[in-house]
Amino acid sequence: ETLPLLKDILLKGDDPDLARAALFQVAEIKGPESLAVLKQVLTSAKESELKEAALFAIAEHGGEGVKETLLEIAQNSQDEGLAERAVLALNDLKGSLGTEELFNLMKNAKSPRARRAVVFLLLDEDGGTSVPVLARILKEESDPEIRQQAVMALGQSKSDEAVAALLDIAKGKDRRLATAAVMALGQIGTPKAKAALMEILEKKDGGGAPAPGPQE
Repeated sequence: ETLPLLKDILLKGDDPDLARAALFQVAEIKGPESLAVLKQVLTSAKESELKEAALFAIAEHGGEGVKETLLEIAQNSQDEGLAERAVLALNDLKGSLGTEELFNLMKNAKSPRARRAVVFLLLDEDGGTSVPVLARILKEESDPEIRQQAVMALGQSKSDEAVAALLDIAKGKDRRLATAAVMALGQIGTPKAKAALMEILEKKDGGGAPAPGPQE
């Protein structure tokens, strides 16, 4: 049984090159025991490069518990870079993640960078499937950067379902976000989105955001 020996080499970390070689060997061993060792490397290893390699190995592991492990890292890690990479690694597993699960991760992750990275996963959703979650983010989230990303994602959805949420934002007091919402409506470019842009123009009193024409 080589796994305990490899684990000792990894956790001691006295020789970085030897530790990386041991990590490669652990990654080749499939099963819950090797996954547990890789998780332990993430919490105990001294070298950041070794932690990143362990995270990559977990994402490539392919066994049971990988999704749960990545979610745990993304939500609880205090290491900004590691938490963000765990979120992005979940992208390959997105077929097994629901939008509600992603929303909860965005709300509960301890790392701001991880929370913002979740929006990119929602942005990659096909069609309008993520629109209700993105609209919910706009209503409940206070982080201005996350809200800005949600507006951009709604525009890229090209979905009429996004128009109402964007119209509300376009009429709001946050000029930066309102301008982004107007641009997102132009990006959608459907008759419903064009009607929303006309409504903004008609009610514009000089203090609102400028409305660009819809994109072709």
